[in-house]
Amino acid sequence: MKSLVCGQTETFTLEIPEPKTDAVLKIHGYKDMEKVRRAIRAAAQTAIQVFIENTTPMVSYRVVDIQSIDGNVLALSDDIN
Repeated sequence: MKSLVCGQTETFTLEIPEPKTDAVLKIHGYKDMEKVRRAIRAAAQTAIQVFIENTTPMVSYRVVDIQSIDGNVLALSDDIN
C-alpha cells in the first residue's frame, strides 16, 4: 500500500483503453453493424489505432491539509479553495 505524503503531488499512468470498433461506429450513428461498408469500418479501426498511439491517460493528485471549513467553502493549505 502506498503512503500518502502531504503536499507532494503523485502521478501514475493508467492502462490505455482500447475502444471496440462497433462502439465507435455506434457513437457515429451507425445502427446496423452488418450494413457498415468495409471502408468505413477500416477508417474506424485506423482512428482507434491513432487514438491508442497518441493517448497516455494519467491521474495526478496531491494530499493537503484542511485549513478551514466555512459553510460550503473548504479552504485547503497552500491557498487552494
